[in-house]
Amino acid sequence: MTTDTLIFKDKIIRNNDLELTFHKDAFWNYNEKPLPIVKYTLTNCKDLNSIKLDTIGYYNDGFTIETRQESNKTVFEMTDIDDVKIKIICDKSEKEEREYNKQDFVDLITEILKQRDNEYDAVALLTKRADDLKQFLNHELDVATRKITQANWLTEDKKHFLLGQQEIIRRVLETMDRK
Repeated sequence: MTTDTLIFKDKIIRNNDLELTFHKDAFWNYNEKPLPIVKYTLTNCKDLNSIKLDTIGYYNDGFTIETRQESNKTVFEMTDIDDVKIKIICDKSEKEEREYNKQDFVDLITEILKQRDNEYDAVALLTKRADDLKQFLNHELDVATRKITQANWLTEDKKHFLLGQQEIIRRVLETMDRK
């Protein structure tokens, strides 16, 4: 009996045979460890059409893979993070660990580009929000300054309040400029 925790990559169905490919770890930009591929080849699987293979890897959160022998058959069992199990009974199960091929590198580059684009979009959105906030604070600072200098009818308490408001807005703007 062997147990692995793997991230689903791909499946190939050929008649009653099934080939499942996994990464050993989730891929993310700053992970510097090599991520070899693990391929399981399941031969002559029983009731392969009744197994919902389309839902494999939907959340990309990993599977615990367990293989064991029962009654001269191999039981291949995948359990996801929500404890949902997919059990496949077959004549034989072969596990092969291999290095990346050309398509694997293309997949990794595509994933890196997607992550980069997502991060760029998030940074652009946050930068725009920060700029909008600065514009709003500068407007409020101008309004408070005009009130203090031009409104002769303001009470001393109101002027004191506006001076405090000005100081707070200036400090927030200075903090935002420091980034």
